[in-house]
Amino acid sequence: MEEDGKRHASLPAEDHSSKRLRLAEPADESTHQHLKMLVGEKEVGHVIGRGGEVLRQIRSDSQARVHISAMDELLPLTRERIITISGSLHALLAAQHLLSEQLHTARTERAAKAAIAAGETAPPPAAEQPRTLKLLFPHVSCGVIMGRGGSFIKELMVRA
Repeated sequence: MEEDGKRHASLPAEDHSSKRLRLAEPADESTHQHLKMLVGEKEVGHVIGRGGEVLRQIRSDSQARVHISAMDELLPLTRERIITISGSLHALLAAQHLLSEQLHTARTERAAKAAIAAGETAPPPAAEQPRTLKLLFPHVSCGVIMGRGGSFIKELMVRA
């Protein structure tokens, strides 16, 4: 069903399971999913690469559509650009993983250069550097993500 240019999945009327269970069910690979990530404007260059080489490789390897907002299309009140990944669930997850790995590699290299510039003999190990993933969700999905009384989000924080 199309509404304001956005796709909404319709669920069978006889399905009375909880929203979380329905969201966890495997999606049909032919349907497109969308994921929006926030990336700092200084880090976007590492995702794009020289002449768009890295971005082309991510698109090719994942078979997902990856769109990066223009330089003047920042999230309001931030210095972050929006990366929209579209495709099958498998393609979406592959692209997100490749993007996250590329960002982590760039951050590790930047930390190593900063350590060398500061005169330190060894940069911090990559495993010690925290990974942060910022996602955008429609406000109608926030209740499902948080869970009753924040239980689901607390569970995610404990696992991480």
